[in-house]
Amino acid sequence: GVLVAIGMKKWKLVLTLLIETILLSGAGVTIGIILVYPFMLWKHYDPFRFPGEQAEMMEKFGFSADIPFYIMPDLPITHALIIFSITLIVSLYPTVVLLRLKPLTAMRM
Repeated sequence: GVLVAIGMKKWKLVLTLLIETILLSGAGVTIGIILVYPFMLWKHYDPFRFPGEQAEMMEKFGFSADIPFYIMPDLPITHALIIFSITLIVSLYPTVVLLRLKPLTAMRM
């Protein structure tokens, strides 16, 4: 609101908002992908195992007591793109508010 009140063009502020949103969500998604791959590999080769009686019950019914992670390289990327898309959609609300903002109203905020 302050930048609009002191005379900054709304389209420049919208552009700044969108660039900031893209950079922050892009960095978060990239870091998330980088952190999840080693964890997926680790838990694929060293799977979770049901403890004690639960393991016995699972094996009694013919199931494995181990729960390995499914390694599918594009799965984290797909989820990252979904999160990135949701972030861009959510950023539309502040953009619309910013475009409707009047300089006098912005000064009162």
